[in-house]
Amino acid sequence: PICVHVSPWMQGGAGSPAATTDASTGAFELGPYPPGEYSLTIRADGYPTIRFARHAIGPDEVWDVGTL
Repeated sequence: PICVHVSPWMQGGAGSPAATTDASTGAFELGPYPPGEYSLTIRADGYPTIRFARHAIGPDEVWDVGTL
């Protein structure tokens, strides 16, 4: 199985711990996090890194990045 590392970062704040996906499905879920602007980095050995630019997240909002 491929190990995927998912790292959310709050703008102007400290980085959040990286999370590893479910190896059998590739699904991941992070949080809850406080409202703010976040960036997201996803990487797996042998594949290009995927970076999502700033995205504002409100209270109780879910940021669904879809299928990658």
